[in-house]
Amino acid sequence: MQEWSPYASIEPAYLYDYLTSERGQFDLTPLPNGGTHLQGTTWYRHRLWPLPYRMPISDQVLHAIHRRVLEHVKREAEQQHRPEGHP
Repeated sequence: MQEWSPYASIEPAYLYDYLTSERGQFDLTPLPNGGTHLQGTTWYRHRLWPLPYRMPISDQVLHAIHRRVLEHVKREAEQQHRPEGHP
């Protein structure tokens, strides 16, 4: 991340190790209709202050990342299972 500032160089502490992703996983569950349910989970450490203000923002960012990844996986899976000649 790069901080934008009118000053030549600043090093705000929150740019380093204040939101750290520890691990992530995907769980696949077969559905009765032959489909698959895909769920993503991420564990992270959070040291942004004030916590009541920053935690909802960081949660929203991580949820947006999950949504983007899961939508990409969905598009790729559906593309691979389409009959030839169908968009």
